[in-house]
Amino acid sequence: MPGDTLNTRYSAFKTVYWAELENTSISKMKLGSDLSVATAKPITQPLYFVKGSFIKDNFVKSCLVKSFKKLLRNSSFLAGGFITSLYAKAAFAQSSNSVIDAIQLNSDSIIPLAVFGGAITFALLSAFWLMKERARIATQNQELRKSYAKLRADKERIEALVNVSDQKIIIWNSKDSKPSVMGSLSENCGAPQNDSAFAAFGKWLSPSSVMELEKAVSLLRKNGEQFNIVVETQNGTPLDSQGRVSGSYPFVRFYELGPERKTFASISREHKNLIAQFSLVESLFKQLPFPIWLRNSEKKLHWVNDAYSKAVDSKSAEDATNDNMQLFDASERKTIFNSTEKSGHFSGELPAIIAGDRKQMQTIEVGTDCGDAGIAIDRSDLDNVRTTLKETIASHTQTLDNLSTAVAIFDSKKNLSFYNASFQLLWGLNPGLLEDNPSNNDILEAMRATGFLTEMQDWKKWKKEQLEAYHSTEASSEQWHLTDGRTLRVISSPQNQGGISWVFENLTEQLELKSNYNRLMRLQDETIDHLSEAVAVFGSDGKLKLTNPTFEKLWNFDEETIEGKHIRDLSQNCLKLLKSTDEWETILLGITGVSDGRDDVEGRIEFLNGTILNYQLVRLPDAQTMLTLADMTASVNVERALQERNDALEESDGLKTRFIQHVSYELRAPLTSIAGFSEILGSDATGKLNPKQAEYIDYISRSSDVLKALIDDILDLASIDAGSMELDLVPTKINDCINESLDAVEDKLSRRQISVNVAVAKNSEKIIADPARIRQIIYNLLSNAIAASPDGTQISIDVSKVNSFIEISIADQGPGIPEKDKDKIFERFENAGATRNQKGPGLGLSIVKSFVELHGGNISVEDAGERGAKFIFRLPKEPNISLEAAE
Repeated sequence: MPGDTLNTRYSAFKTVYWAELENTSISKMKLGSDLSVATAKPITQPLYFVKGSFIKDNFVKSCLVKSFKKLLRNSSFLAGGFITSLYAKAAFAQSSNSVIDAIQLNSDSIIPLAVFGGAITFALLSAFWLMKERARIATQNQELRKSYAKLRADKERIEALVNVSDQKIIIWNSKDSKPSVMGSLSENCGAPQNDSAFAAFGKWLSPSSVMELEKAVSLLRKNGEQFNIVVETQNGTPLDSQGRVSGSYPFVRFYELGPERKTFASISREHKNLIAQFSLVESLFKQLPFPIWLRNSEKKLHWVNDAYSKAVDSKSAEDATNDNMQLFDASERKTIFNSTEKSGHFSGELPAIIAGDRKQMQTIEVGTDCGDAGIAIDRSDLDNVRTTLKETIASHTQTLDNLSTAVAIFDSKKNLSFYNASFQLLWGLNPGLLEDNPSNNDILEAMRATGFLTEMQDWKKWKKEQLEAYHSTEASSEQWHLTDGRTLRVISSPQNQGGISWVFENLTEQLELKSNYNRLMRLQDETIDHLSEAVAVFGSDGKLKLTNPTFEKLWNFDEETIEGKHIRDLSQNCLKLLKSTDEWETILLGITGVSDGRDDVEGRIEFLNGTILNYQLVRLPDAQTMLTLADMTASVNVERALQERNDALEESDGLKTRFIQHVSYELRAPLTSIAGFSEILGSDATGKLNPKQAEYIDYISRSSDVLKALIDDILDLASIDAGSMELDLVPTKINDCINESLDAVEDKLSRRQISVNVAVAKNSEKIIADPARIRQIIYNLLSNAIAASPDGTQISIDVSKVNSFIEISIADQGPGIPEKDKDKIFERFENAGATRNQKGPGLGLSIVKSFVELHGGNISVEDAGERGAKFIFRLPKEPNISLEAAE
């Protein structure tokens, strides 16, 4: 390549020239100040290479001159020194009258002179050599510039030839490198202007063109196989693609086709599609089991399928075509040709000999100026099936006529084609009407006219829904209730040949019997299943016929395992549960024994677990026996249980009374003393306290209050449990109770910076209640809300009237209460603060619930919006309850 030769020459020149200059002063020059001096004038060509860099000709010249001058300066200095020494020696010799001796040269004077002469000689030779090299290099540079200019011109000319507006080229430099794209195509052709998008054929070519082109490109790059393919863009524009290899570089050139080539490409594409479609149709015809043939304009066979060759007993379709083996005789073919010449087609049944049998063939043949095409279908089997079907229909008709169920069949035109005698009797229709093959719509109108059909609100709509059965593919069933009390099951079944069959089955007696039976069974099942006594019915053979759940549960039986079992098989399990087997033997003998007098038997049996049962054997018809077992354990033990319970209650009541008295005396007295003395110490009556002492006294006071509240809660619960709690029901203002409760928790609210929003409806300001207990309820709920609320949040108190109740809700913005804890939060010793950062004995909410229920109300908890809990208690505005709490 020219470019490679140029680079090689440049490299060789640079290597040789640098080697020559290595020992000169030029290789050691600094390009600083020297460059400024050398480039006083504009730098011009030629160029030289010094250590791989381009240096202008004037700069080389100045460098050479400066080196030479420097060398001369050094030589002049040496010569000057030498001459000075000579003059010095001459003067000294003259003064001593020995001039001739002074100027005589010795060995010390010859060496500097020799060095000076050698340096001068070397400098002159170097200068001459450098000037000669300069001329040679200038000549080489001139040649290289010419070669470079030519290569550049060639490159620009090639690019100008390639980068035209009607073609685009993709070049692959190697197998794995990305392709280079050159040239351009118009935007209207559908090819992308972006080079990367253009190289992705699948994005702008049609699917079929993509597959064909990618396959051809693969072979081009792999094996160098050239190609010419017309591809099509996604907007339908054809492009000519040529795949070639130049050197080792494969490339594909895309051209926009001219009008003539576009037309030719379109025709070629249509021809290709027609060939593919014809091949598809030909493949289909070959697989069809019917003889199919094509004739040319001379009425000779042009192509036949395998079924045709078999029909004419030919070895292959090609032999049948070549031998012009005809399926029909000359007379039949004449009939076909006459028809195709007149009307362009023939359709009808013609006889043909196939495999030695004469068969009727349904034949269709069409003809044009280019030739004929025909198909023949064997109708012999169809005629046989049709005959068989007629015989089957006649047999079915006779059968249906003898049925008691009404049947009516309508054809595809919705006309009555068959009905049996039961249909005419069921509806009482006029036989003359039925013989005229009326439509289904007329039959429905006739049914309505008889008065048997229940009058519909929208008769047309109902009739349209019935006739929709003709468009259904599956049978449907519904019940019609006639005005005379009859119930019909109407089945509409679509027919394969079109039309529909209607079957009218009279269900009146069946439904009545089923209803009576079901009613009796339900009555029996409900009666026996809900008896508290265990019941079992045994047949005359001693096998179990009927049981109820109580019997199965009593003896630990499974209904599926004991059904139909003999009484002796059941005895093995029953005897394990009884204290004594004597009574069971009596029951066993009463069920299986044979005696003249079938008297009822009664008795009592006792289980090992203490259960006491009264049994009775009742004789039933058909030698059946019913065994009933009544649990008498409760009645036997009721007196003892009541006595034990009464003793326990009396003991519990005495224990509670003693506990209340003990707590009242033993806890309240010292607690009062502690609270009183802490109050005295905190009032500075005994002297001023330092801050630490005041803090301790305050902690003692607050702890005393907490303990006092806990004791009060315990006493209140004890009073409620003992039934001694009495309510002082008076007209009470809700606002006053709320304000007093807020005053009691004011310090807590201030310390936590919690605000309270109170909203009381006008019609809910007063209530009949115990104000002290109401304040205690509100105080406990407020304390609970304060403990759960984060600092700086708000507590809401809402009072409203709901029916005859006053509803009070207290909501906080704390973490809320988990759903699983809401049911047990009001139980005693259940800490509501387990998930709300609270601590306490868990009695506050239990007391609240007890006081609310004492007032005849109820309390609940729910989520307060996005966060927090909301406690709601409802109190009757005018309660009608006893003033004394019940246990």
